[in-house]
Amino acid sequence: MFERYTDKARRVIFFARYEASGLGSPHIEPQHLLLGILRECKSPFDPPRFPLGSREELRKRIEHRVPKLEPLSTSVDLPLAPETKRILAYAAEEAQVLNHAHIGTEHMLLGILRERDSFAAKLLLEYGLTTEGYRSELKEFEKSEGGSTQPQPEKSEVPRSGWSANPSFLPLSAESFRVLAFAIEEAAALGQTAIGIDHLLLGVLRHGKSVSAKLLAEQGVEAEVIRGQLKRPTEGTQGDRKKEPPDEHANA
Repeated sequence: MFERYTDKARRVIFFARYEASGLGSPHIEPQHLLLGILRECKSPFDPPRFPLGSREELRKRIEHRVPKLEPLSTSVDLPLAPETKRILAYAAEEAQVLNHAHIGTEHMLLGILRERDSFAAKLLLEYGLTTEGYRSELKEFEKSEGGSTQPQPEKSEVPRSGWSANPSFLPLSAESFRVLAFAIEEAAALGQTAIGIDHLLLGVLRHGKSVSAKLLAEQGVEAEVIRGQLKRPTEGTQGDRKKEPPDEHANA
């Protein structure tokens, strides 16, 4: 489903899933998608652009507007709400209209704006963002830059096998999403600010059903042993740790 999405856009979907889980929502709603965009797009020059200082205010308003329920496990596979499905369909249309090969965060924002009855769209409208206005801004930005706002595919080393497909455009399976979600939980529980290989290994072990998990279990690799090793360097600093998912782009 997400083969045409840029890496940033895929991370937005992942962050939206995380936001929905944290708010106890059984579906990924438009406001969760907007929160995902806010989490992914940091630079004021990074499309989509928001009025200076509005990001934190937008987050607070969304969290205040949406009733927070008991958080769900991030390993739960949450479906897209009908409104969110329409937004992603609109995003694909916007990419086509702008003659862009891939679907990015800017197209997602246009998709949210087109879902006019959603709370997320109404919020953006309050900040002066409109579908036509933002679409024009993207076109003007492309003219001033002398090209497209679309990112170039990242070059990666060609494996020894000679396989030259770009792995950044391969979709993640549902099982892979669960492993990443488990890895985030493990890093947060340990008070660590980045997801490392060890957290991913813990995610694989917690998934349990994969061939990798079974092989690790046969070799006697235990999750508690890994956690114990990870805790050692940071003992005594529990009070200063934040249990927030990492925002670093490379870790999503």
